[in-house]
Amino acid sequence: MVYLLYGGVFLIMLLNPKSSYITAYYDCEAHLQFLKRFIEYAKINDPMINFPILRDLALTVYQIDTDFKFKTKDMDVIHKLRHKIKLDNKAKNQKIFKAVLKRHTDEFGTNTKNIGVYFNQYDELIGSTMYEMYLVECIEAKVIREDKTPPAAYYLATRLAKLLPELSNKLKTHVPHEFILNLKEEKYVPTKSEILRDMYYKDTNHSNIFISEDPAYNTFIFRLLLIQHELTVLKWFVQDYFPNINNPNLLDHYYHQRIITIRFDSILSSLGTVKVHLPERFKDLNNKSKSDLNYILEKYGSDSNIKLKEYRNTLHYNLNGPNFTDLFFTNSESILDDQILLQDMNHLTEAIDSFVDTEEIKNEIDWQKILGSMIKHFSKPS
Repeated sequence: MVYLLYGGVFLIMLLNPKSSYITAYYDCEAHLQFLKRFIEYAKINDPMINFPILRDLALTVYQIDTDFKFKTKDMDVIHKLRHKIKLDNKAKNQKIFKAVLKRHTDEFGTNTKNIGVYFNQYDELIGSTMYEMYLVECIEAKVIREDKTPPAAYYLATRLAKLLPELSNKLKTHVPHEFILNLKEEKYVPTKSEILRDMYYKDTNHSNIFISEDPAYNTFIFRLLLIQHELTVLKWFVQDYFPNINNPNLLDHYYHQRIITIRFDSILSSLGTVKVHLPERFKDLNNKSKSDLNYILEKYGSDSNIKLKEYRNTLHYNLNGPNFTDLFFTNSESILDDQILLQDMNHLTEAIDSFVDTEEIKNEIDWQKILGSMIKHFSKPS
């Protein structure tokens, strides 16, 4: 039993199976605190940010309900979303890529500008909403069936806002009273996002980015787009979201560590999957990055990084062993230094951008916008 002072509150760290309930309970409460801010402030409701975050929240809800066998009602959309997210190996990657591309060509046509990509103020490719649009289909079907008007992201956010307290209350009955939260929610004051400030969006034809006749190569490019998008979201958290919280409370500190661990581990895992299943492609990408990719994988993935390895081993709920809260409450230091992490993520962004040829996309003339502007101008009464 360890007594620890954290944020002016004495906590008793019980190293027993109850820590799985404590971790899941804190996950629910931390996600819920974030979600309230998300729904309240339109400034953080950006298409590059909102759905990847909501997707991860939905996965947490699914994991808690499944691991603790709660069998919560009204989980159909969450279950559909969970079962569409399968990017574990080479075969599934190719299958998912084909399904995502088919969804776009079916809706927008094959010879049109059928996909959207995002660039930052340095003209670096920072992501695409291709995958999110594919995932959102199950939510859109639900919205239409229930004759709702809010966009899919808002619909999912409100569903999660209902499910998270329900799961939290179920978990709370198993949580020792020393860990029951009674915190003052600190104000979040969003400012203009540095990450999203000068971001711009371009529609293009899929053949301008998936240029090869080789399905494996195109799948590789698709995977890089997903990694780039995840990097952008994590950078937003580290650089824009957390610094704008006045007097962060215990849950804010917890969420900061939890999000960094989960999201950065996912990025490293994706790069590791590429290295294992597409070794020649990874070699080309690594050479283009002047070996930055291998360096970063070894830096964060090696057994020498004991601290990160310990946290990585607690990403899921362990009903019979250590959990994330066991480590969080017994370590006063951050897992990773935010500034160093940002530097390394920027190296990854630059490496992927330099590998994916987007010059033709950036130089495309947007005739649709020009024509729309001309019509608007000449339709004005003289």
